[in-house]
Amino acid sequence: MKMNMKNIKQLAITAITMTALATSLFAMEGSIDFDSGRISLDGASRQFIFPPIPEPALADELNVYNKVPTAKWTVMVFINAKNNLEMAGLYNMNEMEKVGSRQGFNIVTEFGRMEGQDYDTDLDGGWTGSRRYQMIRDNDPETITSPVLMDTPNADMGDYRRVIDFVKWSKSRFPADKYMLIIWNHGSGWLDPKREKKDFTAQGISFDNETGNYVSVPQMVEIMKQAGPVDILATDACLMQSMEVTYELRNYAKIIMGSEETIFATGYDYAGFLDELAADTSMSAERLAVAVTDTYNSFYSARDLGSQISAVVTKRLPKLVSSLKEWTKLAMKSGNEQALRAARKGVMRYDMLGQDADPIMETSFYADLQDFLELAAANSTSEELKLKTAELVGILYAAVGPFNATNGTNRLGRNYSDSHGVSVYMQPVNTTISSVAQDIIFETPYRTLSFAKDSNWLNFMNYLGTLE
Repeated sequence: MKMNMKNIKQLAITAITMTALATSLFAMEGSIDFDSGRISLDGASRQFIFPPIPEPALADELNVYNKVPTAKWTVMVFINAKNNLEMAGLYNMNEMEKVGSRQGFNIVTEFGRMEGQDYDTDLDGGWTGSRRYQMIRDNDPETITSPVLMDTPNADMGDYRRVIDFVKWSKSRFPADKYMLIIWNHGSGWLDPKREKKDFTAQGISFDNETGNYVSVPQMVEIMKQAGPVDILATDACLMQSMEVTYELRNYAKIIMGSEETIFATGYDYAGFLDELAADTSMSAERLAVAVTDTYNSFYSARDLGSQISAVVTKRLPKLVSSLKEWTKLAMKSGNEQALRAARKGVMRYDMLGQDADPIMETSFYADLQDFLELAAANSTSEELKLKTAELVGILYAAVGPFNATNGTNRLGRNYSDSHGVSVYMQPVNTTISSVAQDIIFETPYRTLSFAKDSNWLNFMNYLGTLE
């Protein structure tokens, strides 16, 4: 149905509130009662349980990074746990200590925490602020024993400049031939809601509950501009693997990793993929991306939890976006309105708003790009559109297909095999969001994103919104 301005504003308020709330809550689901190794996010028990880990490293292995000025890899993980993910952050830190830095590669982290938020814990001494570590193997499943290399009592982990400083510091202190940067937190894809100081309902990525600050998509670009490129840029956060985000960051990483879907609090299988890297520090960025996606997929498959994760080869994005622009123009003039409506309704969408606000996932702005293209072509009477779709899907597969890992189903029982590795903005099924409404809802107007400018996708979405 069409909406007047009053209704659009109300939708904006609801969307902002429910996005943040549902993303936070959904991120917790499934991280409880794993058969082997788990954290409990029960507010009453504050249980914090880890699986068995390897024996500690020998003493001479612990300080080996001092003997090797330039490593093969440095993995940098910026963990903003100044929110309800504090215990999950501690879990992941201890998972990294299962492997620890070795000859040939370093694991470097910044971990921020606070007091007074949901699921607050006094584990690991209950310290607050931010600490930087070089992760070392240990035999303690509940305490971070790696050396603290920097301690900042009052750090705004939602300030993009903090991430810049961390990356520059890490590269300077732990130089390497190749770098991987992981930004760890809640996420909401390209949607940067309007923010106000101390507004804890708004979030982009790296959300700090203490300051009310977060990192927007344009600020992610600024991080990479100032801190310098990396071989792999990964987001251990919900909904970040979209065309809008990956295309914006295309010039700053060879590979961009993340999930189209909301992810569990336990996040990546750090012990799994770091162990593979430890076994072969000479591996390429592509091979490490496969290790991350394979271990992630195996971790959640073993626990019967549906999941999706992928990696995009950024050098293939310009050709993909150029071809997509041609496709949108052809689709708008093909006269196949029924096919486009059917694709809009049937496309694989992701859990942006949660069960209560969007029970059958028809309001979500996030949908799988390839699934939409294939549905549109399947219902189309235009042979030209079918041929163009086949060409475009081939280009898309070259960019992301080999690195896409899915398992199981979403909460509606739809198989994640309908997820092909990268999402895109999609009009909701029963509500049209105009360009004017987007500017009301989003801090970063969609029209200002590079993908919107280069792909014609915003014009196509406005057109799709007229097909009631």
